[in-house]
Amino acid sequence: MPIDVIELTEGFEEPGIVSSNSDEKEIFETSDIETETQSTDNDLHAEEEPENLEIDQFREYFEQFSLQNKKSDFSGRVDHYNRAAFESFPAQESTTQKLARIQRELSELQSFDDTTLAEQEQINNLVGLHEKIETRSTERLNFIKSHWRDDDTGQTDVILPQLTFDFTLAHKFTKVEQKLAQIEGILGNKSAVSEQQKTIVSAMNELYRQIKLLKNENLLSSFGEKLEQIYKNYEESIVGRKAMKDNTVKKALISELDSCESKVNKIYGSYELLQRYEEILPHVIKRMKTLSNMQFEVGKSVSTVKDLSLSVNSLKDQSSKWQEIIGRIEQKLDEQENQFTINKSEICAWLDAVESRIKDLEEGGRDN
Repeated sequence: MPIDVIELTEGFEEPGIVSSNSDEKEIFETSDIETETQSTDNDLHAEEEPENLEIDQFREYFEQFSLQNKKSDFSGRVDHYNRAAFESFPAQESTTQKLARIQRELSELQSFDDTTLAEQEQINNLVGLHEKIETRSTERLNFIKSHWRDDDTGQTDVILPQLTFDFTLAHKFTKVEQKLAQIEGILGNKSAVSEQQKTIVSAMNELYRQIKLLKNENLLSSFGEKLEQIYKNYEESIVGRKAMKDNTVKKALISELDSCESKVNKIYGSYELLQRYEEILPHVIKRMKTLSNMQFEVGKSVSTVKDLSLSVNSLKDQSSKWQEIIGRIEQKLDEQENQFTINKSEICAWLDAVESRIKDLEEGGRDN
């Protein structure tokens, strides 16, 4: 803690102590304090005016630039003020904008009353020149518009390039097709040809395959066997589908598949099994019930243990955090205690010094 030590020099006099030099004259100095403070305030608030300020140059520079609002918020929120920004960019005037600006400036010059005759004549010349330029620009604009309009309403037809096609090969193909159609009409039935829409080659190939199949006996026998097998599989699939939908059909099929003797043998086998496990089954069922209950209870205990482990882990984390906080607090308390002892020693030393000074002053007053 920094301490300001008050030094008591020989020339220092407290209000309660009367100085020994009572023969000396007291001299008081006066001054105009208000004028001095006013002059200092004026000096502080005085602004330095630039010596050479070219206003026309700056005006010309800033007239060519524009400000664009970027990221500004006018909703009144305080937290959006740091996002407000403006960007400057050079403003490029069009011909119509320039003419309008010149017209405004000329009208302002004409409105002045303190212009001389020479200035008025110069203004009139400028007005005439402005009118000429404006009429010329309007004429040029009208000419361009009429030119584009004439271009739009001009030629509407599209001229295509001259192309020539050789149709001799196409005529040959059509003639060949006509001849084939005549041959097909002579050889075969017109109605069959018209219905099936088959050519002579396809019809001949089909007849050749049929004749070859009829003459081959081995192939016909294997083909018949395969056809019978396919038909049988098809019937079985139909019966199976019906059995899946209808229980009576299913039972009938099962009864057909299994004979009565096999059914009786199955019943006897199941009866022997029941007789063998008659005394054991109740105990086994009871044991299974108890095991299921035990499993349920074990599941509950496992879930509770998991919850306890999670809570213990959270408590461990919290205790570690508390230990860290307590360690920091103890460190801060030790630092503050050390600082307090240092400040206490400094204050005690300062008080001892002040007491010694006061004692010295009192002894000096008594001697005087």
